[in-house]
Order: sequence, then structure tokens, then C-alpha cells
Amino acid sequence: MAAGKVYLVGAGPGDPGLLTLRARRLLAAADAVVFDRLLSPRLLGFVSSRAVCYYAGKAPGAHEMEQEDIHALLISLARAGKTVVRLKGGDPFVFGRGGEEALALTAAGVAWEVVPGVTSAVAVPAYAGIPVTHRDISPAFTVVTGHACSQAGGVDWEGLARTGGTIVVMMGMAHLGEIAARLVAAGRPPGTPVAVIRWGTRAAQEVLRAELGTVAAEVAKRRLRSPAVVVIGEVARLGEVLAWAQARPLFGRRVLVVGDVADEAADAADVLEALGAEVYDWTLAGCSHPLSVSPLWAAMEIVSPSGAAPGFAAEPPAPGVIAMAVAKGERVLWWPSPLAVDLWFAAWREAGRDVRQLAGWRLAAAEPRVAVRLSSYGIVADDVAPHPPAGAVWVPLAVAKPDMVRLLAWWQAQAEGVGDARPARPPFARAGGGCSFDAVWVLSDAAWMVLTGTAAAAGHRLTAVRLLARDAWVVNRLRAAGADAQWAPDADAVAARLTEPEEPQAWPSEVAMGT
Repeated sequence: MAAGKVYLVGAGPGDPGLLTLRARRLLAAADAVVFDRLLSPRLLGFVSSRAVCYYAGKAPGAHEMEQEDIHALLISLARAGKTVVRLKGGDPFVFGRGGEEALALTAAGVAWEVVPGVTSAVAVPAYAGIPVTHRDISPAFTVVTGHACSQAGGVDWEGLARTGGTIVVMMGMAHLGEIAARLVAAGRPPGTPVAVIRWGTRAAQEVLRAELGTVAAEVAKRRLRSPAVVVIGEVARLGEVLAWAQARPLFGRRVLVVGDVADEAADAADVLEALGAEVYDWTLAGCSHPLSVSPLWAAMEIVSPSGAAPGFAAEPPAPGVIAMAVAKGERVLWWPSPLAVDLWFAAWREAGRDVRQLAGWRLAAAEPRVAVRLSSYGIVADDVAPHPPAGAVWVPLAVAKPDMVRLLAWWQAQAEGVGDARPARPPFARAGGGCSFDAVWVLSDAAWMVLTGTAAAAGHRLTAVRLLARDAWVVNRLRAAGADAQWAPDADAVAARLTEPEEPQAWPSEVAMGT
């Protein structure tokens, strides 16, 4: 068995756009991913469906896995020949215990590499408009942990106070009062500007501006808790002038994109993120398991001159079953979604078929976006028709996997830390949870119905201020199902809709699901 390898990978501070290119490539190639708390779930979308993900998050006072258990897991996976990504918030070697993990791997004789990430110590202040250095204000900065403020051999706060420059405190919320008092006692003026940035780079980002002498009282008054980065020094004043992130039109908004296929949803999510939104994407492709190729091969035989259509239903399949329609008499293949196109042609290739065998058949798409998907396979759709021909039979291609919806609920609960692996028991496998969004942008009504249906089965509830759809026909279908959907053809329209007052809607509900 070939030896495995562990990559200690920095995921950045929370905004998925700050992930490095090398980190993304490694996630796609990994056999196993051991990931931390405070990461964007979009990062797991870069992981191959064949990989297993293990949650190793740590919240204050609640550790899903102890550090020694994480070491043992990494070593075990590598010795089993796996390519392992240890995905850590920020940078692995900046208060991320990456050094401890590297030493454990070295002692065990396991090969490893480190992939630096964008550290929260610099990125979080930057998202609050605070440069940690400035030629005229602060020529240096010091990054320290406040986690062990009172421990012997910890930070020399008195010496740090005399050093000058900017002080960036990580994990210091529990001891902020003591830290401030020791800095003031050592000579830092009580009027020194301080910025406390909670959930930096995320939709929930909030900034408290205070002075060193009063910051602890202000934090208590606002009831701010971790995760937060504290910036102490004159540069903290610049955030009032340079607050660029808050100026983006969708800053602070949480948007869920629901679609059929990953690239379509990712493209939509990227545009929304550029406008400042924190985006989550859910796709049928990400939770679908292709069926045995046997029924597909049988369907392919329909295409042959002597083929028949044994065992296929004339009625459309239930939600959660991805299918396509075949009309033998009229010689038409009809695809209802981009995912159906992908699944069909994946099986077609696996069966060793040649696209020229489709000569003489009309290839039809239910919607223009399905026709676009066909074009990616070098095929120009003969027709765009909303319904299959009369007499067509339905060929099942895949079924959706309900448990994946729990990953969204885990994000909302933020590391309550239930669960240890995907797909067996994804994080936050507890029923009765929920997700809250400012908007849900639906690219596929079929995907939306599956999502709400699987949420109901898992005991979860989705709440959003706006239910939006990119295409007019999707709006009509959602409204026909009783949902109060609105048309938003692009990201700018999403932003415009979110400025309008509206009461939140919740799903699943009987009307929203059309049951």
C-alpha cells in the first residue's frame, strides 16, 4: 500500500473567497478532510464526493475531538494510504495548533506539507477597514493570543505595552478586561483606540469601537462573545474612514442559492459574494446518488432500432428522483434539468456508447438552461419544450440523499459539534434545528422541492425574508405550489429585492412544498 500524506491547509478567516488556489486543488484531490469550526460550508463543496469529511471543531468549552485524537486520526488515515487535508481556519501555523500536528506527524513518520492560509490577524481588521500598519501611525504590529492571559510563561503584557505599535489579540474575549488593565498599568494610555471585530469577513461581522480603558465594559454592554479579533492602537481609528466592506450592497446579507448542478450554483454564488453577501449553495448534484447503470443501459437500448421500453413508468417520478423522458414512438429524448443531462451522459460514457448512435433521434430540453447544458456536450437541442412528448416513459437516473440538508443546519447552529463524518452522520445531525437566510435564490424548482422535503424529513426548518427565483417559469411553478416567490433574474435584482420590507417566510410548510 502506498503511503499517504497529510496537508495542513489554511482555510482563511471565513470568507470562502480568501481560500488559496493550492488549498482548493488539494481539497478536490483529497480522500479525507478533517475540518475545523468556523469554516464556510462552501469550502466542503470543493471536496470530491468520494472523500470522507470528519468534523473536529472546537468551541469554547466544547471540543468535538481532543487534540490527541485529531493527531491519531491524521496518522491513521495517512497510514491507510489516504491523501488527507487538515483544513484549519486562518493559517495553520498562527495559533492554529498546526505546529503541534506537524510535530506529531513527524514523530509518527508520516509525510506532511503545510499550505499557508490568510490569517485572521490581518484579514479581519482589513475587512473592518483597519490596516494593522501605517507609515505615519504604526510601523509595526504584534499578534498575541489572549487565551492564556493569566498562565505563567504567557504573554508579557507589560513589555508589550512599552514596545508600541499595533497589538492584535486573538482569542482574547474571555480575558479582555484583564488584558486592558495590564496594558494600562504598564503605560498604554487608557484613551488608546480599540476595535473589537466579531465574525470578521462574514455576514454577521460587527465592529465595536472603544478606548482601552472602557473596552471591557462596552463589550459586556453589547454582550459580544467570541469569535472576535481585538485591535489595539491608533490604526483602529482608521476603520471609521476606511470601512469598505460595509459599503457593498449585500454586506451583512445571508443568501442561500438552490440549484441543480454545482457549477451553476457556484457561478451564482460568486456574483452574490462580489456584492458582499455571505452565500451558501445547495444542489441536487451535491446530494444525489446515481442509480445502478442497469436501468440506464436498458434505456439506452431504446435508442437502438430493435429496442423497447420495459419496466419504465409513464408517470413523472416523485420529488427526489432525478429522471429524464424517452419517447420511443416519436424518437425523442427529453431532459428536464442540467443534472439529468450530466447523469445521462456520464452513464452513456461508462457504457462505452458513441454520441453518433443518437442519430435520427430528436434531443429536447425542458428549459433554455438545459439546452445550454446539452451544448456543453457538443449537442444542439432540437427543441425546447416544457413537457415531454405524449406517451414518453420516465428513466430514473439518481436519487437525492436527504442527510445533506443537515449541513446547512450545522452552519446556522455554528459548531454545536454534533457529528463526526460525512456522509454517515454530517455535522449537526440533531433534529429540530433551523437555518435563517435573508433570501433564498432558486435556480431550480425541483431542487427547491427536494430541499424543503428533506428538511421536513430531518426535522429542520428554513426561514427567509425573500423567496426569489432567477427564471420566470420557476417563479410560476413556485407560485403554483403556493409559495410567495418573486422574480430576480440576476444578482442586482436580488440586491434590489432585499431592500424591500417583507415578512419572513418559513419552510417546510404545506403550501410552500405544494403538498
